[in-house]
Amino acid sequence: MFDVCTLYRSVSAFRSLTIREVALHRASRSVYTGVISWIPYPPVGLRKPSPARERLTSMKRLVPILAIILMLNACLSEMDLDDRDQNLDTTTSTQPEPRGTVEGLVLAGPICPVETNPPDPACADRPVAGATLLIVDAAGDEAERVVTDSDGRFSISLPAGTYQIEPQPVEGYLGTAETVAVEVAAGTTEPVTLTYDTGIR
Repeated sequence: MFDVCTLYRSVSAFRSLTIREVALHRASRSVYTGVISWIPYPPVGLRKPSPARERLTSMKRLVPILAIILMLNACLSEMDLDDRDQNLDTTTSTQPEPRGTVEGLVLAGPICPVETNPPDPACADRPVAGATLLIVDAAGDEAERVVTDSDGRFSISLPAGTYQIEPQPVEGYLGTAETVAVEVAAGTTEPVTLTYDTGIR
């Protein structure tokens, strides 16, 4: 048989348990609210720094950047000086040296065994084509060599200085023409005439 008293006690116990739980929950919320209200907000670790501290932090961050910029500037300045030195050396070394020109004519004669007066044009000395001429500098070294054209002429540009022109043997002529000394001055042309001996007498 259903016992009303037992039901009442059970309901009373449930209500008491429920009330205690509600009270405990409310007490917990009160404690939590009190603790939260005591903690400063925002937390110290997340508090926004003052403007002065922000400027100090920004300056500290700029220090390594400024140091890198200064080092790069020093490197670029050094490279610029090196480039200027190289350009100066190149400009100095590439300046053209003063030069002059030697122009000449190489002939062979006599052509006739007897000279006449007035001279016979048919007996005039003849040009020597293909004659090789060595240009020797003051130190005795070969500076250049030149070969005469079909008209027996030659032209050569040389640095200013003293030279010897040494004709080389040409087939059909006796020996060689005499060596000639020339003084080459800057911007001038020195004329030279060389004569091979044909051996005709």
